[in-house]
This record gives sequence, C-alpha cells and structure tokens, in this order.
Amino acid sequence: MKESILIVSRNSFAAITRESKLIDTLLGYDLFCIYSPRANALPPKEVCKELHLVELRDSEEYIASLASVIDSRYPLARVVSVSEQDLLPAAAARDRLKLPGLSRADAEPFRDKVRMKERVRGIVKVPEELLELRPDVLAKFRQRHSKIIVKPRAGYGSQNCFVIDSDAELAMILQQLEGQLGNYFAEQFISLPVYHLDALVRNGQCLFACLGTYNHPPMDFESSQWLVSTISNEPTALYKKASTLLSQLVECFGVADGVFHLEFFASDDELYFGEIAIRPAGGGITDAISRAWGVHLYEEHVRLQLGLAPKASPGSYAVRHAANMLYYNDKAGELTRLDLSRVQADPLVRDVHVHAQTGRDIDAARYSGDALFTTAIVADFAVELDAAVRGVMRNAVVEVCR
Repeated sequence: MKESILIVSRNSFAAITRESKLIDTLLGYDLFCIYSPRANALPPKEVCKELHLVELRDSEEYIASLASVIDSRYPLARVVSVSEQDLLPAAAARDRLKLPGLSRADAEPFRDKVRMKERVRGIVKVPEELLELRPDVLAKFRQRHSKIIVKPRAGYGSQNCFVIDSDAELAMILQQLEGQLGNYFAEQFISLPVYHLDALVRNGQCLFACLGTYNHPPMDFESSQWLVSTISNEPTALYKKASTLLSQLVECFGVADGVFHLEFFASDDELYFGEIAIRPAGGGITDAISRAWGVHLYEEHVRLQLGLAPKASPGSYAVRHAANMLYYNDKAGELTRLDLSRVQADPLVRDVHVHAQTGRDIDAARYSGDALFTTAIVADFAVELDAAVRGVMRNAVVEVCR
C-alpha cells in the first residue's frame, strides 16, 4: 500500500518535475496537494488524489486543519513544502499531525528576517537595522546611511521592498505603508555586489554547492530588462569563504539537512549577510544548476523532507559555468512578438521557458516572478558563458505595443 504525502506549494507544479514529468522520487506515493491559486501551473488530475486551492498567506491554522481532515481519511506519512511561502503552513501541518520534519519553531527563523539576523550576529557582519519605524526615527536613520531599504519582516523575495535615498521617497513610502509599519523594518543599504550560494546539505555535510552573482540587485527592474545570475562551482577564495559561512549558519540554525539558498554582499575586503532560506533558489536558477551539474535541487529538497538519502553524492563535480537569464518587460502593453529562435539555436543554451503569450496584454515588471521568459546556459569556460549571455541579449526579439 502506498504511503500518502501532502504537498503544500506556492510554486508552479513544474518545480517538482523533470523534463515535464513528475520527479521519480514522488512516483511511489499517493499525493494530496495544496496549491496556491496563484501558482503558474497546477498538478494535473492524474498526478494527485486530491487538489486543494488555498491562498497560502496567513494560512497556517487553515492548512493545519485541512491537513487534519485529509489525514482522517488517508493517514499522512509526511508533509512536504516546496517554496518559501509554504514553509510555515507546511510546518504547522506537521506539528498538528506530529509528523517528522521541520517544526514550526525551527522554520520561523528562516521566515522572520529580524529573528534571522539576530541569530547570525557574531558569525557574520549584518547591515544595521531599525525596528521602530516611527517617521522621525526613520528619517534620522536615512540621513545617517543616505540610502536604506524598508522591507517586510516575513517578505518573499523582493516583494514589497522599498529602496529609499531621498526625503521625498521616504515621505511617499510612509504614506503608502500607513498602518502597516509594524510589519516592516528598515536596513542600511549595502552598495556591494550581491552573491548567492546554493547548496545541498545532509547531516551537516555539504554535498554540492555553487556560487552565483547577479548583474544587478534582484529587486532593481529599472536599470536593465535582463536579470542575469552567473553561477559556478569553481573553488575561488570567495566560494570557499561562502561555503565556510554556510557551514557555520547551518550549525547556528540547528538544521542539519536541507537545500539552502544563502544571499550575501561582498567585496575583496568585506562580507555582509543578506538572508538564508531553506529551499531551492527561485527564478530559474535551479534549472541552470540542474543543466550544468545534474543536481536537481527541488528533487533533493523533496527527498530530504521524505527522509530519503539525496541522489547527489559527495565528491567532486566538474568545474562548469552556468547562467540563468530572466527578461523583464519595462512597459505595459500588448505582447505582439516574441521570437527566440536564434536564442535556441545556440548549443550552449540548454533550456528556454516562456511565461507569456503573444496577443496578450502584459504589465511592466514589478517582481522577480514577472519574467517574460527564462534561459539556462551552460559552458565549460567563463569566456564562453559571457559570449553566450551577450548572444541571448542580442538575439531575443521582444515587441510590446502600448
């Protein structure tokens, strides 16, 4: 008899597929799925026994109760979360049903950015914070740092984050967030390159890791239509420093198993903590990693939550260079043409995912999930990767009519 598994996900069903088919790890289970109605793609009926559509924001009690109802008919063996927004609801369901896996208490520091940064102080530099967002105090904080960022304590990616470098912008944001400031905090803006380390950890041991950097801050959609993350497992000094930091953070958070996405700011002399998540990276980064090294981080994420050994084995992986490219439209209008044929002709371009249809109205990009298409590139040498990235930018044809 198959065990019953509950999957809770804000992410697209595509995250737990490989070549458009359900990952092998889940084939031996009866799946009960709770998905957000805002997910880009939902599980097809032949994949799951039940599919429930639930808004996952502030849903912990509801999800835990729904899990109890499902469990009363089909006893559940595990609860699996897929992305950041479903982390706490899934943990609440585990606690309610007394199932193994990440508890609500252990999951909370990965969601509350203030508690997260309190925990890592003493291990790594942390940008100065302001928790009391009274207008007069916030104005002095901005004057001291010139440029600050206001963000939600339990935010998702770049959503509802505001970079402020003038009194006029501060006044506008204070008006926009009136009555909500208790859910936000302010932080010194760090004007250093942003890096991310994506890693698979089992029993406290890192089995795989790769280091990436963005061509511009992930929340800045005005400076460029392209958000490019270049990724490599080349053992540079920064790669080694980031790997050491991750090991310290894993020990600090007391979670020995997980797929981790660590973001930080760094120069030759300085390194500041950004945040850490216990889930795979978003925005197509995991696809580029899978294409380059054969490590499917979403599948590994699921396997660890099911109590299974990772597919990836410890050891050396060939040094490769990969890029994940996202194209963001900078104006609203009708998408009249999207021609990626010349992009797909490059043998280094391993995958292209289109998220918009011609003939449809589209809005100007606001969040990381608003990309029109994503592209994964893999190369053996950094110079080849750079040339392929420039080729994609040159050869993609996008036309939007206002």
